[in-house]
Amino acid sequence: MTKYNNYDKNLLQTFLSSKEKELFMDTACVAFAFGVPSNTKANQRIATMACAIQIPSHPGIYTQKDINIKALQNDGYRNRMQVTYTIERPGYPPPTLRIARGAVNWAKANRVTTLYIACAYPHIWRCTRDLQLAIRENNANIEIKICPEAREQKGWFCKDCTQSRARLRWLWYIREVILLRIIPFQLYKKIAS
Repeated sequence: MTKYNNYDKNLLQTFLSSKEKELFMDTACVAFAFGVPSNTKANQRIATMACAIQIPSHPGIYTQKDINIKALQNDGYRNRMQVTYTIERPGYPPPTLRIARGAVNWAKANRVTTLYIACAYPHIWRCTRDLQLAIRENNANIEIKICPEAREQKGWFCKDCTQSRARLRWLWYIREVILLRIIPFQLYKKIAS
């Protein structure tokens, strides 16, 4: 995780008005992967999306290992981007709800009041639902916004993805619609915990 030095903070304060500083200092992003590995086109798109809404501000981005922000850290502001990764076991990508809960705890600890969601279009409804649940569970006062690029509907299902559900649209929708929307939410919470 990259920390800002005093020079960076002073430079940021010089160029931003007090209203702009206030706006960005309490804004962060949570990025949810769409399949594995991190070099899929979908996950690269999500990483770019997460970086695009950030300026070099505190606290940055909360994500998982399949969103490789470091691969993008070759230009300007991104070099100073703080990235916090959720805890996960190798080979077991964390469920959306677990990432959402971790993001809300992290956001609350960092006094974040606006949290942008960077995710694939097919994943928006579940990311939003799980983040809203995590906010309620944590009694947090956090507003959720969707990155505009996430609303683009095409190009998310990639042949280079090793998870068949994120590679094939029909498998994604079978899993999402039939399994995750029909099973009782309490069961989903237990599975995702």
